[in-house]
Amino acid sequence: MPGRRAKLTSLEAHVKALDRADSYSCVVRGQARASIVWGVAMGQRELGGSPPVAAHENMRPSERLQMNLLLETQAAPGWLRELAAARSRYEERLGWPVWVHVERKCLVAAAGGWLDAVSMPPALGEEVLARLRTMMQAAPVACGPDSDRWAFLTRPRAGALTDLPEDVRHLGAHLTPRGAHVVIPTELAAGIDGVVRWIEAPRPGQGLPLCSVITGATRRVTAELLTA
Repeated sequence: MPGRRAKLTSLEAHVKALDRADSYSCVVRGQARASIVWGVAMGQRELGGSPPVAAHENMRPSERLQMNLLLETQAAPGWLRELAAARSRYEERLGWPVWVHVERKCLVAAAGGWLDAVSMPPALGEEVLARLRTMMQAAPVACGPDSDRWAFLTRPRAGALTDLPEDVRHLGAHLTPRGAHVVIPTELAAGIDGVVRWIEAPRPGQGLPLCSVITGATRRVTAELLTA
């Protein structure tokens, strides 16, 4: 299986490069400080900036009302109205309670709330997504601006699990830390260019898969790559 062996070598080199660069996947960390990160669980790259507007889920009712009025008023800047419209589309079509991160001008959802995410390099992600499609369990998959990480969205993980086993982490797959903010693409359709885009777009009426389904498929693919 020379093709898979080459892919394994490429994945291992990719993970080493991420370790050196402290790269991250589609998550925004930031209750206390504004910092956007791409990847999971290998360090933190600060992008600076002033403290963000408080996360929507942490606001008092009066503050939420003020933010909603700001988002809906015609006096708001165009990019903010676009994000507000995108947020409404997710709520109306999918029932997803995503929030506007004003400081970073993007939509987010907190890992450990109504969703979790498993992040991995694209080469591994392609194999995992193909496996999930054959199982008819394909998850929504978001891709960061540099296309160096894919994030598989899942239902909240069960128990106190904080990361994947070492054999899976070896190829760069990680659970998004609880409390990190997963960046949600502004467009609902797959393949539309943007800061973050969908590889596998969510569909109305289809719930998120269990986290265990994604981690199980990742472990099986990883085992096959390691034994190829």
